[in-house]
Amino acid sequence: MKTVLLFPNENKDAGLTVTRAAVSVLRGLGMTCLIPDALAGLDSGAEARPLDEALERAEMIISVGGDGTLLRAARAAMRRGLPLLGINAGRTGFLTELERDETHLLSRVAAGDYSIDCRALLETTLMRKSEETGLALALNDVVVTRGGCAQAMMIDLLVDGRVMSSLLADGLIVATPTGSTAYSMSAGGPVVEPDADCIVVTPICPHALYAHSFVLSARRELVLRPLRLEERPAFVTVDGAKPVDLEPGDRLRVRRSARVVEIVRLKERHFYDVISDKLKDR
Repeated sequence: MKTVLLFPNENKDAGLTVTRAAVSVLRGLGMTCLIPDALAGLDSGAEARPLDEALERAEMIISVGGDGTLLRAARAAMRRGLPLLGINAGRTGFLTELERDETHLLSRVAAGDYSIDCRALLETTLMRKSEETGLALALNDVVVTRGGCAQAMMIDLLVDGRVMSSLLADGLIVATPTGSTAYSMSAGGPVVEPDADCIVVTPICPHALYAHSFVLSARRELVLRPLRLEERPAFVTVDGAKPVDLEPGDRLRVRRSARVVEIVRLKERHFYDVISDKLKDR
């Protein structure tokens, strides 16, 4: 391992203290540290390069921030199939591997002394009239809501071409096992082990006495059909990125991608130890 690309979040890593500590460790081991040139104004200690060039040279991506920072870095990692390591400079940092005081463990990166978790992704296709548009891949979830409008919406959920449910809810979350501990869990969905072979569907504030999450086989193909969009607008969001407006008649096809994201592991931690540590009452 010779070159890494860092994605620091200056709002989480105040003064880039954690980022500079990471760069110091890595450069001390003879490694080259890059950051995207869009972050060139930050005092990170790394070399600023155009993103495409940096991705071409990098052998690993390191995010410094919280889970949102890691999700943004994951989009870059997907472009080149690069492994991704997260350093937590936020609060929970459920997806991150290291805490802010553990940058010394980066010495194992240079030595190749780490393992890889392969995390499933969801691919989403917007079907509008006769056209189909692929949206970004999701490491966490695909969410359909009305945005800032606090009003329920009707959504038909089809599984392998069959209507599984017609929901009246504030929205719907389709999550990977990795994303089961994010928005889906907050909406009442189950916690799923990250290597489980499934897709989790969780309604948001459903208007029914007996509305639950569904855990489906990863082999299923889902179609979400929001209804009555003439009355109120709705949006689809992939991993918290910029929402995409939905129009009347739009449908969303969601299925497991053939691609994965490689998450770097430097510590021997069981999933349930992470659950206990990160999701305990604070």
